[in-house]
Amino acid sequence: MYLGEELVLDETSFPMAGILPVVFGFSKKPQGHGYTVVTVEHPNPYFNIGTQLKGHEFHYSRVLKWRGTDNDLAFNMKRGVGFINHRDGVCYKNVLATYTHIHALGTPSWAESMVRNAVAYKKSKK
Repeated sequence: MYLGEELVLDETSFPMAGILPVVFGFSKKPQGHGYTVVTVEHPNPYFNIGTQLKGHEFHYSRVLKWRGTDNDLAFNMKRGVGFINHRDGVCYKNVLATYTHIHALGTPSWAESMVRNAVAYKKSKK
């Protein structure tokens, strides 16, 4: 949420980093709560297309404005609420931002991907 454009709480807007094209709003009730299952449908820096990921979500926020498209979201929600339109996984450069808290032990490939991306970044700076 910090990477979004703004956060809205009780009709007051707070500017954020402005990296991702999204405005978030808060609610008094959970907007997503429970286990999630997603399928990776679009390229991203961490998971292969077709991979199924399991996790959970628990958030009191929701998307108020989304200036992207469904194709900018890497995951299709099989179970859970997600980001918007039964999708999750906002991709921007080497960032993959999700409402789904991916279960690390159930998806060990994330660690290899993190190291691979770090090595590639270091090499690009030489």
